[in-house]
Amino acid sequence: LYYGPQYPPYHPVSIVCDPNDAKNVWIARPLHYPNPGVFYSRDQGNTWGKGQGIDNNFPIILEIFPSNTSILFCGCEYEQDKDMLYKTEDGGITWSPVPSQPFNEQYFHLKDIEVHPFNSDIIFICGESFGTSTSKGIWKTINGGVEWFHILQDIDIYDIEISPQNPDEIYAVGVVELCIYLYKSTDAGNTWSIFHTFPIVYFFP
Repeated sequence: LYYGPQYPPYHPVSIVCDPNDAKNVWIARPLHYPNPGVFYSRDQGNTWGKGQGIDNNFPIILEIFPSNTSILFCGCEYEQDKDMLYKTEDGGITWSPVPSQPFNEQYFHLKDIEVHPFNSDIIFICGESFGTSTSKGIWKTINGGVEWFHILQDIDIYDIEISPQNPDEIYAVGVVELCIYLYKSTDAGNTWSIFHTFPIVYFFP
């Protein structure tokens, strides 16, 4: 992607589009590239602006709130060796951390963000952890990040999806050793069940 002569054309790591207006696009560019941060365009990518408040972090994941696309969330790696979750309410112009961070330990890596389709205070995040960290799994907040609940523990989770027809129905993908687990919740993440497993297969040339 090309953001203009002031920004070298390095690839982004995450991109989201406004589901109601395709002219609005946001991208995240990580810290090890020149001029990292979150960028926004209001004209299908012809011109770009850079969000403020997130410059010295490693933005990796963007998620948009479909009911009000001025609200977005961004997951950042390696803020003082801890991942951080940021929020914007002005379409990406300014960013700030959510009130508290669920993953308060080192060696937790954020992998996905999902926001309830009708309530931006309900957020799910998931990730993996290493070493002595116990933060792996899925976390949920119902008050915009003031409090977090560790609703699925002891497994690395790499993806979450909320059903747009029924937000109480949530799916997640986890990995333990050489097996992939598919999880499902029908009560907004309060309880989970495994509905399918299959082995990880490696192919060698």
